[in-house]
Amino acid sequence: MDFAMSRPIFDEICLARVFLIGVAVIGWVTWNLGIEPGDVRLVPCPFHAVTGVECPGCGMTRACTAVGQGQIEEAWHHHPLVFGLLILAVVFALASSALQLAWGKLSAWSRIAILGSGYLTVIGVWLYRILSQS
Repeated sequence: MDFAMSRPIFDEICLARVFLIGVAVIGWVTWNLGIEPGDVRLVPCPFHAVTGVECPGCGMTRACTAVGQGQIEEAWHHHPLVFGLLILAVVFALASSALQLAWGKLSAWSRIAILGSGYLTVIGVWLYRILSQS
């Protein structure tokens, strides 16, 4: 058997589906236990521990928990990019092949522009969140 050509156990479709199911399960469990999303701290952030400044991903776990509980406004408060992350997960879970085909048809400059705008969005939201806390 040629292992180099075999499909990986956890491809992007599987990971996207596991993520979406995880958001729903964590939301349901925390809601049933009466745990507010703001009280959830599953993964400590080493960047925040060292610098005292939130990293670009700080608040995403709480935002995902809030979405899982149906608390949309609170999710936005914890991290506004949670909705983009969820949309990407849904797209990967449902249409990964079509997305890969479309991505392959783009020019190198188009890919750079799309990825660059994504990075700039993450950095921009991060800076806004830091500056608005001051």
